[in-house]
Amino acid sequence: MRKRSGFTPLEINIPDRESGRLPERHGEGPRFAGSQTDVRKRHRSFLRKSRNPVSPVRDAFRQGRLAAESLGLTCPVKRNSSNGAGFTLIELLVVVAIIALLMAILIPALRTAREQGKRAVCLSNLKQLTLAWIIYADENEGKICTAWVGRPDSWVSVAGRNASEAQQIEAMETGVLFPYVKNLKLYKCPTGLRGEMVTYSIVGSMWGGSTPVSGGHPEELCVENRLQIQRPGERIVFVDEGKWPGSPWGVWHDKPMWWDIPTIRHSDGTDWSFADGHSEYYKWRDGRTMDLAVLRAPYENVNPDYASVSQPGNEDLEWVQRGIWGKLQYEPDR
Repeated sequence: MRKRSGFTPLEINIPDRESGRLPERHGEGPRFAGSQTDVRKRHRSFLRKSRNPVSPVRDAFRQGRLAAESLGLTCPVKRNSSNGAGFTLIELLVVVAIIALLMAILIPALRTAREQGKRAVCLSNLKQLTLAWIIYADENEGKICTAWVGRPDSWVSVAGRNASEAQQIEAMETGVLFPYVKNLKLYKCPTGLRGEMVTYSIVGSMWGGSTPVSGGHPEELCVENRLQIQRPGERIVFVDEGKWPGSPWGVWHDKPMWWDIPTIRHSDGTDWSFADGHSEYYKWRDGRTMDLAVLRAPYENVNPDYASVSQPGNEDLEWVQRGIWGKLQYEPDR
């Protein structure tokens, strides 16, 4: 038979029957040291290791651990030998303490950020209402809308504090400012009383009506036409009262006395809008203002709807009086 080019015949080694060893090849020692039984055991052991995917990982991990121990990189903390990866009680307590500390730091900051966000929304609402107030006056030869609710040219109609949602919506839609501000959410501060859809008031000096002025305020101090306003950037129009406006919000003009109770709406202060269209936040500075706002002693028996509380030398009261009436109509105590 002719030999094929590049063909290598297959060699088959048959173990010797008496010794059980494989025959030696020329120039080599024994192919396997041991009997045929030993060869089969080694072969089966190799197959078991190759079929078990955990064995190579375990061996690699063991070798890495031995290498780390030889370099002195082992962790001194001993783990539970039953599961091999548990946390000690001290470690868990440390983690809990860190989480509690972070919560104590972050929660007040988150609360402050949330309040500042609500304040910003309230300032935006007041700005939109004041711009509508200005546009209405410009389209009516300077005549401003009436601050007292329920009049024919009122900015909102009468609904009352116990009115239903449908009645409140009807009161807003029949107001003269609704054609300019049709978004109902703009009539309420996010922190206003629940169930009340209008929480802003126009101050008493922006009367806008031809009927006699209540409260004993002289008519020359009450604005009926926007052209009467000097320094509009200093004259208050809207205030965040936080409840349904039953009447214009105001203070006395000729004495250091509150007419309505000051409101605390956003972090010890409240939001205001001015006749030039801007809005700003004013924080109360006098402790007496805060006490009266929350009806704290000595003001716990004050009527919340009609305060008439005198506070001479209160810089908060004087700031509000200048904003409403344009200037102080009395000599302040110093």
